[in-house]
Parts: sequence; C-alpha cells; structure tokens
Amino acid sequence: EGRHSDLKILAIIANENTPVAFPSTLTTSFSKLTKLSMTGVFLSKPLTANGIPILRELRDFSSTAGNAANRMDEWLLACPRLQTLALFQGAQAPLELLTKGNIHCLTLAYPTFDPAINSWLPNCTSMDGLIISWSIFSKLDAASFPPSLRYLWVGIYSHDQVSFDEFKTALNSQSKLKSFGILVKGTNSWAIENEVSIRALCMKLGVRMYPLAINSYCDNKRTISKTSKPSFIPTLSRVFNKRSSTYDKDILSWEMGKS
Repeated sequence: EGRHSDLKILAIIANENTPVAFPSTLTTSFSKLTKLSMTGVFLSKPLTANGIPILRELRDFSSTAGNAANRMDEWLLACPRLQTLALFQGAQAPLELLTKGNIHCLTLAYPTFDPAINSWLPNCTSMDGLIISWSIFSKLDAASFPPSLRYLWVGIYSHDQVSFDEFKTALNSQSKLKSFGILVKGTNSWAIENEVSIRALCMKLGVRMYPLAINSYCDNKRTISKTSKPSFIPTLSRVFNKRSSTYDKDILSWEMGKS
C-alpha cells in the first residue's frame, strides 16, 4: 500500500474551467476516505459505479462551484455511508442523490437564489438537517423545506439585508423543527441586535436555539470569536491541491512516495 493509503480527508482544487476526467486511481489509492471535497472541478462526463469503484467509507462530500456533484450523482448515490452533502457557490446539485439517497444534512450556500431549489428540496425526504445561506432562505417557499427537517441553521453574510418577519414565517411553517441557529460571517450585526426577539420566537414555538455562531464581529465594544458549531456542519481539510491533465499520474506518484 502507498504511504497515504489510510488517508481519511481529501480536497481537490482546480484552478481552471477545462473539463477533465475523474481521476480513476483516486478511489483505489484512497479507499478509506470519509470526506471528499472538490472545488472548481468540471468533469467531462458523468461518473458511474460501474466505471469507478465507490468509496464505501465516504460520509461527507463537498462541492464548490463546478459540476462535480452533478456529474457524480449516480456514483455518490451508490456510496452506502454518504449522509452529509455541502454545495457552495452555485455547485450543480446531484438530484438523484438528494431525492433518493440517504442524505441527512445538506449545506446549501449560493450567492444568488436558484428557483429550481423550490422544486427539489421538498423531495429530500431523508434530510433532517439543513444549513442554508440567507440568499436562499429568504426566497424559499415555506412549503419547500424538507418534510422531516429538525435542525436548521441560516448563514448571514455582511451584505445581507435580513428581515425578522421572514424568519418568523419560515420558523412558523416548520412543525417538526427541534433546533435552530444562525451563523454570522463578516460584520453583519443584525443577528446580535435581534437575538432576544429570535430567541423569544423559538421559545414560543418550542424550538431550541443555539448560541450565535460568529466568525468575527467587532463593534468597538467587544470582539466575539467563533463559537463551536454542531457536529453535522461539515469541515474539510486540504491535503491535495494540484490540478493537471495527468491526474492519475500525479496521484499515484504522491501516493507511492515518489514526489
């Protein structure tokens, strides 16, 4: 076995938009992966379980921009332990996996709202955890949340124009919701200024509200460091960031200790 055969977490980062084939040696070289992240990757053709061996230990998959998640849809659906999916910056969604798979937690953070989300999100019947950006949350139909949703986090960025009424409408529509939280990135002070009102609303609805999870906020009086996040929020480390037309050769060389 290679020197990295026990690797658990792997991130692939592309720096160009040229479509490439999925590296066929990846799943055999790193068969014990539990988390896989692909950033900016555009695959030239769909990936199937018949063509590329699945990762039987894979639990978390993350895609940022690109079409990797969508092109890997059938293959991801065949990974038996995959339960956590994260889609960032307009990454194309794997609809078969989301509606027919066993995804329990989805992170969905797009800079702009895609109306198609209203059509597929309510069909995600296995999903009970959702981490979603305000840009999507504020435009999502009340009936479009997953039917079994129990844990909801909303991400607020510096530029977001946040409305308490939209929070109220959404939370009132979720009868099964057990826990709710807000993630703040940047200097948006809305969550801090309205925390008491939101907490009172959650208490009225019988929903537990987590402490605010704040990335960095400074109001000249206090600085709040990042608080702990629930375990289902996916965190991925970068261990591989090389992009070339010779993916398979690069991976094998790195794996066998030749580079």
